[in-house]
Order: sequence, then C-alpha cells, then structure tokens
Amino acid sequence: MAGYLRGEGLLRMLSKLVILLVAVFVSTDIVQAREAVTPSGATVEYSHDPVALIVSYALNIGELAEPGGGPKMQIYGDGLAVIHYPDYMTRAGNFELQLSSEEMAALLSSLVTHGVLAFDATSARASMRETATLRQNDSGIMHYVSDPSTTVIEMHIVRYQTPGKVSAQSINPDSTIRWSGLQTDARQYPDHVAIQGLAAAEQTLRTLMERPDMVKSAAGSHATTVTPGSN
Repeated sequence: MAGYLRGEGLLRMLSKLVILLVAVFVSTDIVQAREAVTPSGATVEYSHDPVALIVSYALNIGELAEPGGGPKMQIYGDGLAVIHYPDYMTRAGNFELQLSSEEMAALLSSLVTHGVLAFDATSARASMRETATLRQNDSGIMHYVSDPSTTVIEMHIVRYQTPGKVSAQSINPDSTIRWSGLQTDARQYPDHVAIQGLAAAEQTLRTLMERPDMVKSAAGSHATTVTPGSN
C-alpha cells in the first residue's frame, strides 16, 4: 500500500512538472512574438527569435554579375540586419546593422503599407500589358527597355490582421516577390499603384543598406529559420 501511495505521489509530481514545462514553453513563445501597427490600424505580428528570418532583399544584376551575386540583406527577428555587397562593388564586403524594436516595427509597417504582402505579380503584369497596349494604339509605337536586374523581396511573419476583419487571408502570411526590371517599370508606369508600391518598398530596404551606422563584419553563415506560418 505504501509503495502504491509513493507511486501515486510520484505520478502527481511528474504531472505537475509537465504542466510547468508546458507553461514555460508557451510563455517563451509569447515573448518571442512582437507586433507592429500600420497607419491604417492593421497589426503585423512577427517572431522575435534571433534566428527567424523576417525580411530578405536581393538585387540580382544579371549581366554585371553571376546570378545571385548582387547586393543582399537579411533581417532577423531580433532586428539584426546582415548585409552583403559583392566584390565588384565599391562598398564590397559584409556588414551588420542592429535595428531597434521600434525600427523593426516601422520597417514592417512600411513594407505592408507599400503592398508587399498583397502584391499579385500576375495581376500586375496583366495591368501593365493592358496599359502598354493602350499606349501603342494611341501612338503606334511599342516601347521596350531591357533591364536584366531582378528584385527579390521576401517577408515571413506570424500574422497579419486587418482592422475588424478575420479571414483566411489574414492568417500566417508569407510573401516572395521576384520582379525583373522594377526600376524601369516604375519609371514607365508612374500610375501603376502596385509597381510604385513595390519600388518604394525596395527603396526603403536599399536605404537601410546604406546607413552610416552599419559595421563591417566577418563573412560567415547565420543560422536561419523561417517564422511559423511560412510555406
């Protein structure tokens, strides 16, 4: 009987320990999430985990470098921005920039406001083709400018919630955008809202990459995970 009671007491202790561990993990997960609020009142929730990749930007210059060999930047959940400029550029090397939580919130708010999460490449291209056709019909001239540069922007966040709405589209959003000739298209289509927004988002990221307070760092790999909810 005594052995039974001791065994039952041990089970109760183990159960309490499991509950305690679960509580610790849950509280840790909550701490790892932060929010940014856009001017429209939408909420952007992102992981604060230092190995969670939140934003990635790359410019593949094509004719001037090997594919993937252009300037690039990765921003992690703790606000660390890891920046790389290839050898053929004046500012060649690896750099780091530490963003505060307020700067991270402002950045994510800006990217969302510029339409990065909502960008639809198929729709944007169709709209541009329609505009180009109308211009050709009016002038009889087809304009074509070759720009081999490809802009790649990624966002990985936990949740995006629009004010007063709950829908499948507002849960666990991720966005990967690849667009060739973005700056040329932005000049040719000044009234195209989606393209202008994407160009503004790229400029926001390029401005970060040129901040004077970034510091030179040694080349090396940064352990990366994609935040929960990514594809």
